[in-house]
Amino acid sequence: MAIFQISTKLGSSVIAEAAISHPLLALSLSCFAYGVALAVYRLFFSPLSTVPGPKLAAVTRLWILYHDYKDQRTDIVIELHRKYGPVVRLGPNEVSFTSTSAVKDIYTGTGREGGFPKGFLYAMFTHYGRYNMFSSITSEAHSWRRRMIASSYSLTNILNREASQGDIWRTVGEYLKYVRREGRESKNGLGRSIDIYPVNIYFACDNVSAHVFGEERGTKTLGSVADSADIKLQRDSIDDWYVPTRREKIYLWTDFNFGLRCFEAVERTTQKVIRIIQRKVDPDSKYIGGTFLHNYAYNNMRDLKGHPSPEITVAKNLLSGKISGKVSEIFDQFGAASESMDHMLAGMDTTSDTLSFLLAMLSLPEHYGYQETIRNSLPDLPPFDQPLNVADINSILNNPYINSVIKETLLIFPAIPVTLPRAVPPGGRVVDGLWLPAGTLASSSVRAVNLTLLPEFEKNTGNVQWEPSRWLTESDADKIRVQELERRLWSFGSGGRGCIGKHLALIEMSLLLAAILANFKIRRDEDDTLETPHSHWTCRRSFRDIAYLQDFHGFLRFEPL
Repeated sequence: MAIFQISTKLGSSVIAEAAISHPLLALSLSCFAYGVALAVYRLFFSPLSTVPGPKLAAVTRLWILYHDYKDQRTDIVIELHRKYGPVVRLGPNEVSFTSTSAVKDIYTGTGREGGFPKGFLYAMFTHYGRYNMFSSITSEAHSWRRRMIASSYSLTNILNREASQGDIWRTVGEYLKYVRREGRESKNGLGRSIDIYPVNIYFACDNVSAHVFGEERGTKTLGSVADSADIKLQRDSIDDWYVPTRREKIYLWTDFNFGLRCFEAVERTTQKVIRIIQRKVDPDSKYIGGTFLHNYAYNNMRDLKGHPSPEITVAKNLLSGKISGKVSEIFDQFGAASESMDHMLAGMDTTSDTLSFLLAMLSLPEHYGYQETIRNSLPDLPPFDQPLNVADINSILNNPYINSVIKETLLIFPAIPVTLPRAVPPGGRVVDGLWLPAGTLASSSVRAVNLTLLPEFEKNTGNVQWEPSRWLTESDADKIRVQELERRLWSFGSGGRGCIGKHLALIEMSLLLAAILANFKIRRDEDDTLETPHSHWTCRRSFRDIAYLQDFHGFLRFEPL
């Protein structure tokens, strides 16, 4: 026993002497021991240790960070769910889910418990230093903003507005004029060829800006550049918006948020200083702290605050600050401009993306017959300067063939396919029978949720095929299958934090598709002399880390009927 005590003391003194004489070695050994202990804990003793997934992902967040950096997260998440099932561990503190019950718990909530709060990632969508509905972290902050403008985006409101004013239908007419005016003659056949990505962005921008600010103040990017210098400025400004930005690597906002918090604080402070100087120099000065789009949104709000428009718009509701007759937190023009700016960007990004993917797929030779089927199912359409009535709009919205191509595109090519992280609130929560400690990142990938129900998902290691016919019903069994597909379709989100512009987007896409196919056949133009002056088909966007349709260079030929 004495010998053991002597040995222990001797060993301790040796270690102490070694630590004193070789501090770097001691520090290295301590770090190594800590790392081993942490890895053992995360693998075998963490509350998440029973969740299936790659072992390396459980040990270190560097694993998923690497795939984030390579723009592979969505593809990796889908493959992991194909391999492990509806619950997968993506990191030491992150879990991905695909079941509808988990999606409801995380993003919508039940009873008095709302969905989980957002993380700092969403702060990147603030504008003018002000939060908006999408960037709001808590359900409460989101809820009162949504109530202010929910009526503006209701299906009834949009239908009645369109039937009385015809703004969207008139913009559809401008789209067809653009094709005839600016399309290039093709050496591969009849008709004119256009690069569909920018024209779809212009179409979506003109519609959402008119909806937010009113038709008179909306952008007119589909108009003729020869008629107005403003149109060229608007187009150039929108094109410039889609150059690579800090939004390309959104994972930075989750994994390196301290540095980006500092960046955001400096940016907000700078904007406040600019505004103070502006007011001192000229109390009536306009906002000069951002891009054309930032100036456009702010200046519209400023003008509308001083000269209210009789037209009921999103902007008017924002500036009124009223919720069910009670005055809530009133927006100044910066808060209202932040909200309207976010609506514009969301409407431009998602609607234009979906339209581009839809038209690209419909233009393939194997889908020519589907074009003809839609064309034969259309009612007689009035001139574009004459608004459609509610019955005409509903007949197009409820057209099963138009519905099928739109829903199939949303299913296979969601504009926002990535995981949307939420932080488990204090006290922890149970999701799909799994206890998640407070602070755990719980998320679902839109594309993974969409695809995992499809029969071919587990068997197909490649991309699931674009098959609009899956949405058509001929029997009771078909109806049950389609109802389940619709329940799983998550491209617009769900619940109170789902996409508020869903009805506007569906009406835009439906009316445009009906008008195009009533006037043209669309074909891919493989003319190799046509150059695409952008990388929209191959580069990452804010919430899209999959470059869909990389083999398509973007030009479609519109053949007149």
